[in-house]
Amino acid sequence: MTEAGALDRRDWLEAAFARYEAPLLSYAARLTGNLETARDVVQEAFMKLLAQDRANLNGNEAAWLYTVCRNRALDLQRRSARAAAALQERADAPAARSPDASAQSREDSQHVLGLVARLPQDQQEAVILRFQCDLSYKQIAEVTGQSTGTVGYLLHMALRALREQMLKAESRKLKVEN
Repeated sequence: MTEAGALDRRDWLEAAFARYEAPLLSYAARLTGNLETARDVVQEAFMKLLAQDRANLNGNEAAWLYTVCRNRALDLQRRSARAAAALQERADAPAARSPDASAQSREDSQHVLGLVARLPQDQQEAVILRFQCDLSYKQIAEVTGQSTGTVGYLLHMALRALREQMLKAESRKLKVEN
């Protein structure tokens, strides 16, 4: 590619980013329900745009970018739903305990699943991959495209939030009993 061609491509990419970043972010946030996940989705869309030949898009960058964002957001939702269903299935599995202990275990699992569902999407995904799928930090990083440090941070924040919510619930339960 000539220097002039490289400048034209760079100008085209910069113009596309300036024009579409904010509306794509808004769109992706509505689809994912999470701003951080939306940022990741939009970033991935622009990374894929870098690999595209401008001539193949025929001036349809907007439709192409929105399609890539939508597909990625839906992929993330499907992955999260599958992981949550697997976690639910695991929680519902019969235990080799007394009926009372099994009922309490199911109740506790339901409570924790409800708390996990309130976490930001990226934290939910990290928790599910770590504790339900039993993946290592490195494997989670590969699956999510995050660094292992980010995975550690997400899990730390998620577990802290879960601990706080569980302590609040226990405190409320004790107040009701007294």
